[in-house]
Amino acid sequence: MKNIYVLLLAAVTATAFTSCKKINGKGSVIKKTYTPGAFTMVDLEGSGDVVLVKDTETFVEVETNENVFDAIKVEVKDNHVILGIKKGYSLGTVSTLVYYVHAPSIVQVGLDGSGNIKGGSGGMINGNTFAARIAGSGNIDISDIGVSTLEGIIAGSGNMTLAGNVQNAKLTIAGSGNLKAFGVNSDVTDATISGSGNIETTTTQTLNAVISGSGDIRYKGTPTVNVTVGGSGNVVNAN
Repeated sequence: MKNIYVLLLAAVTATAFTSCKKINGKGSVIKKTYTPGAFTMVDLEGSGDVVLVKDTETFVEVETNENVFDAIKVEVKDNHVILGIKKGYSLGTVSTLVYYVHAPSIVQVGLDGSGNIKGGSGGMINGNTFAARIAGSGNIDISDIGVSTLEGIIAGSGNMTLAGNVQNAKLTIAGSGNLKAFGVNSDVTDATISGSGNIETTTTQTLNAVISGSGDIRYKGTPTVNVTVGGSGNVVNAN
């Protein structure tokens, strides 16, 4: 009986692997437009590059090899546009894979994989809050941020670069990636490290620095600095 269970498990596993269709890019590189509905948040799953484009309407242009589009996922759920590869497919080598995300404004970007997200110029990120999160090895580079509260979180090995003007910044690292925010002018910053990555911040009034890992917090400006260190990292004046 035990041998039967083992054979059944092996058969199911083999079916699961063989049912996943791998696609390598062939043919011309073209663009297709998707109109999945309104959204203010962007989630990239896997590889590829996301470019944020200020526009009056919400839609996504995808640029890749013409045979890859059957595998492309562009869908909206709970105000998130989710970009990636459909279930049942895997992506091999392609000439390029770029998602041009058009929207009037974006309040959150999330990356779970090896891709990249960049953009934000033209007043696209302007309002009460904006959050950027990395849970993989890819990178996020967002500029021209103009919000009351900015949140940046790294839980993987990817790097995040942020620039703009905010009242409050909450910068957190629980992984090995670096959060580069010298380009963000913040009145008050809460910087927390529980991993090995480093945080860079420009703060004018108050910096609350908490380190329980090995990364460093480097700051510019002349804020009042409140330090809590339980790890091997340091708080460094980088002026």
